[in-house]
Amino acid sequence: MMMTMEVASEEIASSSTCREDDDDTISIIKPTMNEKNIASLNAALESGGDLPSALWDEWLWQCDLAEPASADCMLNRMHLLGLLISRYRALREPALANVCLSLPGIVNFHENVAKLTPRQLKDVVDCIQVHWPNYAESTPSETLLETVDACLVRFGTLNLGPHLYEDVNMRDSSCEHRMNLPTIRRFVSIFCVLYRHLHLDHFAVEPEEIRGREKVEYELIQDFHVQASQEIFYRLAMHSDLPPAARLLYRQDFSGFYHCVSQVVYFHYPSYERPEQQLSLQELRAGTASPVFTLAPVLEMYPEIHMCYEDDTPKENAWNWFLMGKRVFLVKPDRTVLGSSNLMALLGAFVAETTTTA
Repeated sequence: MMMTMEVASEEIASSSTCREDDDDTISIIKPTMNEKNIASLNAALESGGDLPSALWDEWLWQCDLAEPASADCMLNRMHLLGLLISRYRALREPALANVCLSLPGIVNFHENVAKLTPRQLKDVVDCIQVHWPNYAESTPSETLLETVDACLVRFGTLNLGPHLYEDVNMRDSSCEHRMNLPTIRRFVSIFCVLYRHLHLDHFAVEPEEIRGREKVEYELIQDFHVQASQEIFYRLAMHSDLPPAARLLYRQDFSGFYHCVSQVVYFHYPSYERPEQQLSLQELRAGTASPVFTLAPVLEMYPEIHMCYEDDTPKENAWNWFLMGKRVFLVKPDRTVLGSSNLMALLGAFVAETTTTA
């Protein structure tokens, strides 16, 4: 049986991985799974065994999605685990791929995902990625999950055995009936980020209301918070204007050259114009602004809340903001996900649970 697993896992087991973030800090992520573990999981899969139930969470939230790859090892730990999971679901849940594409404006409309060719599947996943902001606003999350699941299972099926690849750019150079590593890497990266979006949306709960909190918190925003957070606002705005996984794919395709999100924005949108300015203090205090506008001064007010973008690894045992497109979530240390269009309601939950009364 063909597989790229053993080849690609040779350099996964480094003791730690260093990478530079937007804020010029170095984060060190220590892998919890070495190459022997990955190889044994792959062997168990191919012999008909089960994968650990915790593997999904390991893939989605504990991997360093931006772990650098190399010419000798083009798939990092996240890619390998995603590949394992997709193949496992293709073996155990093949019926999930029997979905008729019905998302508005999607390519191959009304086609059965289970019958898509490799190139057709790539076009569908790319289309979902590009239109995701609109889908997230107007399409039921159940429909999105069903479609993404179907595509993941179809991708897993293509990696269970030989297939005809009509697009030469998707073929492995050593075997024309096998998907090449750059294509695998792209698929898994997009799937992982999409599932992160779906996970936060599904598990998000409204924070408990505390009488009078909203008014007090809005009035806490001062003009110097707004002025000091201008650059943060521009960075948040650029992140929110990108389709899912755009930054992650750029960092993988141009490894070692990524410095800030503006590179990714202008790569995708050469004529992009960033917002001219942040909203006024009065507009922010009115409470009707998009969370993307309010989040910048809030980060100045409460820097102890860790800021994460869609492809970042959340800080353990800490409060984490998550910017997912134009939506903002607050994840508590116990991993409870708070979601609301009112950012101050989220901030109020943090203040209420971390402020000790005299």
